[in-house]
Amino acid sequence: PADWRGIVEELNVYYQSIDDSKKKEVKNVFAYSKFSKKEEEDAKSWDAYMFAKGIIRGRTCPYCKQNYTFVIEDNEEDGRKICRPSIDHFYPQHEYPYLALSLYNMVPCCEVCNMRLKQMKKMQLEILNPYEFDMDEAFRFEFQFDMLDEKKGITMRMNPFNEDYIKTFQEYKKTFHLELLYNEHQATARKIYERYQKYGDGYFKQLQRLLGDGEQK
Repeated sequence: PADWRGIVEELNVYYQSIDDSKKKEVKNVFAYSKFSKKEEEDAKSWDAYMFAKGIIRGRTCPYCKQNYTFVIEDNEEDGRKICRPSIDHFYPQHEYPYLALSLYNMVPCCEVCNMRLKQMKKMQLEILNPYEFDMDEAFRFEFQFDMLDEKKGITMRMNPFNEDYIKTFQEYKKTFHLELLYNEHQATARKIYERYQKYGDGYFKQLQRLLGDGEQK
């Protein structure tokens, strides 16, 4: 909801006011460990697999937009659970245990972004929550080529469309090391560029049809 941040702040004031025994009860009630455990004997139980399968709007991590976030189950073996994306807590569990099972706080993403990059950082909710914010609608890629010197490769940068995003964009880019990650795709970008040089606009239009993207950005 739009007023989620205000709700969280009110809950946090109350949570900080209760004694340690009640805080322990809160942690037991909102036990994420049980929710995230893979229960083979009950394939239809409400758990992290079912949550991720129902909530994912795309097939890639909402933070980096490059790693896949598949939910895979083997239907030939009564829906045996194979793998699922990592689930990030937008507000860290250790600081906000009462949000451990909140649908607005659990973000299916890749393990690299969750476990290695974001870790337990608290993000800026009003801009960076993937349920309210789509990186594709806010950022654009810029490329610089040096075709005379292949060793220099391609410089890839990300810039926000809207100046209002600049401050949070810088934090977002720094947290997930987006420029470093995307610069690892220089060889692929160069091949795409070279094919564009050879085949013209028709090559990009064909890519758009294959990728299902009707608008070039």
